Amino acid sequence: MLVFLKENIVFFSSLGMLLTAYFALSIYSCGLDGDLESANANLISSRNALGDELHRQAKYNDVAENLKVAQEDSEALAKSRKAELNALRAILSKEGILADADRKSSQDVNSDLQRFIRLYREKLTQKGIKVKGSISSSESVPAFPTDGGGKQESFGFSKYDGQWPSFEVIEAREIYKQKQIIQRVLDLLIQAKGNDSSQPLELLSVKRELVGKEDSKRRDSESLSVDSLRDCLVERPGKIETYAFRFELLGRTTTLRQFISRLEPPFIVSDIEVHRAEGGTSEFLPTRGEVAPLEEATNSVPIIVDVDSRFVITIEYLMAVHAAPEQFLRTFYNKPDEEGRLRPPPDEISSFLSKHVFVMDPEDFGDLLDSIYGKEDERP
Repeated sequence: MLVFLKENIVFFSSLGMLLTAYFALSIYSCGLDGDLESANANLISSRNALGDELHRQAKYNDVAENLKVAQEDSEALAKSRKAELNALRAILSKEGILADADRKSSQDVNSDLQRFIRLYREKLTQKGIKVKGSISSSESVPAFPTDGGGKQESFGFSKYDGQWPSFEVIEAREIYKQKQIIQRVLDLLIQAKGNDSSQPLELLSVKRELVGKEDSKRRDSESLSVDSLRDCLVERPGKIETYAFRFELLGRTTTLRQFISRLEPPFIVSDIEVHRAEGGTSEFLPTRGEVAPLEEATNSVPIIVDVDSRFVITIEYLMAVHAAPEQFLRTFYNKPDEEGRLRPPPDEISSFLSKHVFVMDPEDFGDLLDSIYGKEDERP
C-alpha cells in the first residue's frame, strides 16, 4: 500500500489539493450565496426607494413651468399696479383745493373756519337745502336765529364754532384741509340740488375723521370712527392715505344720483346706506311712495315715484399714495436681525422690484439698498 502510494504520490497529492480546493470553494460558495441574497435584498430596497423618490418628484415636474407663469403674472400685476399709482398721482396733482394749506397759520384756519360755517349755513338754505337751525323769514328766505336758540349746523366743526383751542400749526392745517374738502362736497351738493323745488333736500349731519392729538380730545357726535369702517374704506396704512367723511341726507334718489355722479377722484364714494325716510325737520315732510295708475303704467314709467329716503354716504378724499422705493423698503423690509441691523429683501425680490415695480437701473437700486441697509459686504 505504501509502495503504491509512493509510486502514485503525485496523483494523490493532486487529489488532495483538489479536494482541499473543492471544500474551500464550497465553503466560499456558501458565503457568496449569503452575499448574493444580501445584494438582492439591497437591490430590491434600492429599487423601492428609487420608485418612491420618482413618485415624490413627479409632483414637481411642472414647477419650472408654474414658476414661469407665476413670474409672468407677477410682472403683469406690477405693471398694472404702477399704472394705477401713476393715475392716482395724476389725479392728486390736478386737485388745487388744498394748495394753500401749508401757508396757513392756526389763527388763519380759525378765521377761515368761522367764515365757512356761517357762509354755508346761509348758502345751502338759500339754495333750498335745509340744515339744522334754519328758519324761514316772511320773505321765504331761509335765515338763522341770532339768539343761538337751538343747535345749528356746523358741518362737522360744532366744537370749534365760536371757540378755538391752542392748536399746533400742523394739526390746524389738517383741519383746514378737512374744511376745504367738506366745502367742496357741499358745493357739489348744491349743484346736484339745482333749482328744482320739487326735489326737497335736507342735510341731516356731517361727520369727519379726527385729525390729531388735540382734535381727538374733543370727540363728539360729529366725530367719525374710522376703525368701524375699515372694511369699506380705501385707506391702507402705509400705502394709501385718505380722509373719511360721512354725510347724512334726506331727499330723493334723483338728487342722490346727481350728487354721486359729481364726486369724481380724488373723491371716493366708499359706502352708501339707504333707509326709509322717517325724520327730518318739521318743514320737511317726506312723501310716501305713490303708485302710478294702472292705465298710465308703461315699460318706461316706474311703479314707485317720488320716494323720499335717508341716505348715509361715506366719502373718502385721497390724500397721498405711497410707493416711493425708499418708503416702500423702509415700510415692508424693516425687520432687524439679531444684531439689530435691517434685513434687505432677497436678491431675487430686489431684482424684481427694481425691474418691474420701480423701473430703476439695477445700479441705482443697489445704491438705494446700500443707503438703507449698508454696503453689500456689510449686510446680514
